[in-house]
Amino acid sequence: MKEGLENGLLTEERLHDAIRRTLGLKAKIGLHNTPREEIMLPKEEALSRIASEANTEVVREVADKAITLVKDKQKDLFPVTPECYKRILLLPISGIKGGFGAMIAGNKPKAHDHLKDY
Repeated sequence: MKEGLENGLLTEERLHDAIRRTLGLKAKIGLHNTPREEIMLPKEEALSRIASEANTEVVREVADKAITLVKDKQKDLFPVTPECYKRILLLPISGIKGGFGAMIAGNKPKAHDHLKDY
């Protein structure tokens, strides 16, 4: 946030609005009056819940549904590089029998299965 303020991407007004909303929500649910022990689970319990089979299945489902297929019709969008766009993962689908359609068809490996190599 400091860097955003310094380079002008974030205004002080926007920062103050965000802080006000965050603190307001915390006050609304009483976080400022609740001991930390009542809010936070012990580390071991939290990790066991996060790594549960049910949560892992939800993570897989979200990953599979969050894929965006982009076709470069302008011929100047690519190359998109992970160095320039940190939140983008490029996966070639040429090695997948049937291509992207087969990957999302349901009876083929899911997208997250292909991420294991990355």
